[in-house]
Amino acid sequence: MGLTQKDTEEIQKKVQVEDDQYGDVIQADFRESFQNLTLKVIMGLKWVTENCQHAKYVYKGDDDMFVNWENIISYLTDLRKKGEAKAKFFSGSVLYRSVRITRKDSKYYVPDHVYSGRYFPPYCSGGGYIISNDIIPSMYEKSLSTSFIPIDDAYQGILAKKIGVTPKNNKGFKNWGQKSDTCSLRNKELMTIHGYKDPIKMYEVWRNYTDETVNCNARR
Repeated sequence: MGLTQKDTEEIQKKVQVEDDQYGDVIQADFRESFQNLTLKVIMGLKWVTENCQHAKYVYKGDDDMFVNWENIISYLTDLRKKGEAKAKFFSGSVLYRSVRITRKDSKYYVPDHVYSGRYFPPYCSGGGYIISNDIIPSMYEKSLSTSFIPIDDAYQGILAKKIGVTPKNNKGFKNWGQKSDTCSLRNKELMTIHGYKDPIKMYEVWRNYTDETVNCNARR
């Protein structure tokens, strides 16, 4: 995370309490904003490069996503058994021929001098995706010489193209709304679902997912 734009002192104290208790916060010296989401991506690439060399994969996702970790691990395990996904792997919901916005009044505006192409290279929607750790250092290195754009997932696609990696589409990454009943959440093809901005709703979705009274096999 970055730094909040308001109530900074109060929120920072809560962040410190969280980190003291769980040790799960990575924070850098920039302001939280839509335009700075790309800085978070770069910060993540840097942190993983310096601290997570033991990991085989990195998952990046938004904080309003339900993530089916069991399915993601099974997906990667199955691919590795086939000799796949061991290197240069980048997978999620891939966007193809995404048009660069040239309207100056849009928050997605990217000027010609920053990126001149009509379309961005294929990239995984930022709601959730997986990258094999072998390419993270190369992505970070390229970010140091790649013009900054305020669209973090498209920027990741630009970095991927620069290091010769093509993202792999997986329909299980639902970076939009989806059914959240127990059996839908347990679908073996499901990796992520987007849109649970209310923490109470996220708890409800998790309760549905872990509800042992529901037998989805009996419904087939």
